[in-house]
Parts: sequence; C-alpha cells; structure tokens
Amino acid sequence: MIFLSYKKKEVRISYVLFALLFIILASCGSSGQSRELKDEDLDGIWDINDPYPGDTDNDGLQNEVDPDDDNDGVLDSEDAFPLNPLEWVDTDHDGIGDNEDTDDDGDGILDQYDVFPLRPDEWEDTDHDGLGNNEDPDNDNDGCPDAYDLYPDEPARCGDHDGDGVDSLTDLDDDNDGYLDAVEIEEGLSPFDPSSKPLDSDGDGLTDRQEAVFGSNPYASDSDGDGLSDKVEFYLHTNPLSQNSDGDGLGDLEEVGADLNNVPDFDKDGIIDALDYYLSFEFRAPAELNDPMHRFGVAADGSGNIYIANFLSDSIDVYSIKGNFLRSIDSAGLSHPSDIALYDDAIFVADSGNDRIVKISGDGQIAQVFEHQPDGSPGGFSSPRGISIDDSGNIYVADTWNNRIQKRSANSGEWIATGRAGVEQGNFLDPQDIAVGNDGTVAVADYGNFRVQLFDGNLHFIQALNSFSLGLDPLQFKPKSLSFGPDGNLYVLDEANSQVVVISGGVLLRRFGSEGANKNEFNHANGIHVDQNGKVFVSDESRLQVF
Repeated sequence: MIFLSYKKKEVRISYVLFALLFIILASCGSSGQSRELKDEDLDGIWDINDPYPGDTDNDGLQNEVDPDDDNDGVLDSEDAFPLNPLEWVDTDHDGIGDNEDTDDDGDGILDQYDVFPLRPDEWEDTDHDGLGNNEDPDNDNDGCPDAYDLYPDEPARCGDHDGDGVDSLTDLDDDNDGYLDAVEIEEGLSPFDPSSKPLDSDGDGLTDRQEAVFGSNPYASDSDGDGLSDKVEFYLHTNPLSQNSDGDGLGDLEEVGADLNNVPDFDKDGIIDALDYYLSFEFRAPAELNDPMHRFGVAADGSGNIYIANFLSDSIDVYSIKGNFLRSIDSAGLSHPSDIALYDDAIFVADSGNDRIVKISGDGQIAQVFEHQPDGSPGGFSSPRGISIDDSGNIYVADTWNNRIQKRSANSGEWIATGRAGVEQGNFLDPQDIAVGNDGTVAVADYGNFRVQLFDGNLHFIQALNSFSLGLDPLQFKPKSLSFGPDGNLYVLDEANSQVVVISGGVLLRRFGSEGANKNEFNHANGIHVDQNGKVFVSDESRLQVF
C-alpha cells in the first residue's frame, strides 16, 4: 500500500519534470527560429549566419559607430538611405531614391526629357544658355524679351508690333513713334509702347539728351539753318552748327543732295562728300589741244599751300589752301618742269626740258643741280618726269628717257641707278613717275609697260602690279602718276580710264573718277599727290581738284 502510493508520487513528479523540460525546449526552439529569420543590419544575411549582425556593410564597424553604414561614400548624416548602398538622394522626397526614380524632382517631366532633372521649377532651355525657360527673360535669345516676343521659342522672329510689315527683330523703331529703339532703351523707355516717348522739345526726332551731346539747339529743328534738320545731320555726322562742315566752300545741303539713302561719296573712301574736303580751281586756261606729253606735277606743304609744276609756262606756281594764286617761281631757268617734291624748305624739280634735277631754295634761286651726263652714268638724266623724297632726304627719280630709276643717298651723296629699256621685271618703258612710302617701298609708274613696279629702298625689285593682278580690264591700265598715302595705300592715276586706283597690299581697294570737265571728273589727268593728312590732289590739263 505504501509502495503503491510511492509509485504514484514518482509518476506525478516525472510528469512535472517532463512538462518543465518541454517548456524549456519549446522556448529554445522558438528563440532559435526567430533569430534565424531576422536581418537586423539589412545586409541580406540572416543574423543567425551573420558574423556582424549589426554591421550593414560588413566593414567590421557596428552601425552604431560606423559613419557610413552602407559604405556608399556618403555619410549617414547626409544620406537619405543610410542602409542602401545604391541610393543616397531623394530630391522630391517621395521615398524613391534618385537612381531608381524616373522623375527625380517630381515635376511631372521624366528625367530623360527634363533639361533640369533636379529642379522642379525648370525643365526646358530653348536657347541652351543654361537658364531655364521659366527664369530666362528671352527664351530663344533673339534679343526680343519674352514679355514682348510673340514667338518666344522661335529665334527668327519676334512679331510685328507696329503693323508696318517689318518684324521687330529688324525694325529699328518697333512702336513706330519716330524714335529708334536703341534711343528709347537708352532713355529707359519701352521701344514697344508708342505712348512712351523721350523728351524732344523741338519735335525734330532728336531727344533733348541727344542734342545736348551733339551740340545742336534742342529748341530748333535746324540749328544752322542749312536745310538739313539736326536729326539728319546727327546721323550723317555733319556739323549742326555749320552750313559747310568740311570747310571746302560747298554747303552741306549741296553735297548731301536730296536722296538721303544715297549720300554722295565720290572717291569711295567711306567718307561722304559733305565731310570730305573738296577744292577745285583752274591753274591755266583749258587748251584747245591736249598733249599727253604734258605733265603737271603737284605737291603740298605743311601749311596746305599747293605747288604745281606748270609744264607749259616753265614755272612752279603756288596757290593757297583755298586755291588762291600766291606766286610763281620762274627765275630758275626751268624748261618743262614735270614734277616737284618738297623737303626741308626747298623745292626739288624734275626739270624735264633741261634733263636735270634742280633744288630751288626758299628765295626761288637754284641751290643745286644734278644734270645730264653724256656717258649715262648715275646722277645724269634724260627728261626726268618724276621725283620723290623720303623722310631721310634720299632722292628718287624716274629717269624717263633713260628708262631707269635712280636714288641719291642723303648720307653719301652718291647716286645708284637700276633698269633699262625692256619688258622684264626691273626694266622700264617710259617710266613717268616715282613715289616712296613711309615704309621705304618705292613705286614706279611704268607707263609703257602698263604696270606699276615696286622696289625696296635699295631699288631691288619686289613685285609688279598690272591690270591682270588688279582685276582690271586687260591693257586698260596706264599709270601716269602715283603717290603713297599716310596709311600706306598707293594711289595711282590711271590715264587710260581717267580714274584714281587705290591699292592696298597689292590688292585693288577702290577707284574713283571718270573722263570729263565737271566736278569729280578729269580731263587728261596727269599728276597726283597725297599729303600726310590724306588729302588727294589731282591735276589734269588745266584744273586741280582736291579730295
């Protein structure tokens, strides 16, 4: 009985122990299962198998102390996705990283079409200037502000704001109020608003501000009363306070003419005649018969006085800058003087009829003579027609009937000569004139060979210029006289076409003139000179014109 009772007690104890063991085992099994399914550091490795369960990037640093948990190079403090090595920015804060997001800035424009994928306020840049269209005041960069541009995305047009048939991109007065857009903008006004006008007291189209700068009277539309309004004179750059802006005796109105779209520029030098000094006067009565052998060389001194070698009267005639006769130098026994050069208060003359070069002093007397040598040696001449002197006093002569050119050194006084009759380079046929430029280049009017030849200061040949090289009509180029301008351009008097040909660097620059006896025409032109101010003096059979 007692034994039976003990057995029952032993069984109860066994049940209790078994139950406790089951609970413990169950608890352990549950804990192991939870650990196996957990990935605390989100590194893709279950914690049960992860040697670093709190180290996302497995770099040996627990996330709690690691400044870059996902090792993507972006600090956790700046990383929108600190545990995702593939993402770090979320521009539009939509929970999708920019690398995965197809619209980073959330502006509704897919990144592949968005010029500014990280700016929700911009997505287009029509003119590719780096400014988005919403910010850019001129989307197409055509100079017409978007606020007025009827075609803000088309750079080729802006619209016709004043209805005159001209697009505002080319219209100089967009509101057709009589004031140029540039003027209105400068005055702080709108060029598209016809009611927005600058102050113009006399209503002449020039603002008071413009007239103050220009020097004209803001209360008179034609300050000098010459028939040209101040506005016209402003844009022509003529003097609004003078009826004769260039001081040549011809009024501005006469020289400008009636066609303001075609204001005369006779010599085609880019300066209108109203601003380009012009003088014309007769130095002898027109001859009934014109002799091509006549030559009336011309020169001008620093005071503007004009010297003409009068081939027929055997004198050097001197005129004022206004064309008034001053005196004649005829006491030197000259015979058919053809050309003159001025240097150091003396006059050097190509005294053709006497086969010599003459130096005449200020009192009109002969100071030095270089004359014909029977043996033809340098320093002797046969009907010399052209003479020129450089800044150092070296003398250059076209020794015409000897078909050569000569140079006298100012230092040694010795003459050198080059050339003979012939068509080859460096040879001549009837050389009519010679000129030396500021750079030492020597030009020769090789009349009989229809060309100009260029030499250096030692008379070494450089090149030839003819109708072919200059693009002129074949054999229609007969250089009778020539002169260098202060700009280095060569001015050639072309007898065949009664015109002046201007050459720069061996290339035809421009030409002007024609045959005739009227203004800007030449009647057998034969002499040319360009002074240091750029004035061009041209003589013909009886008249001198200055341009």
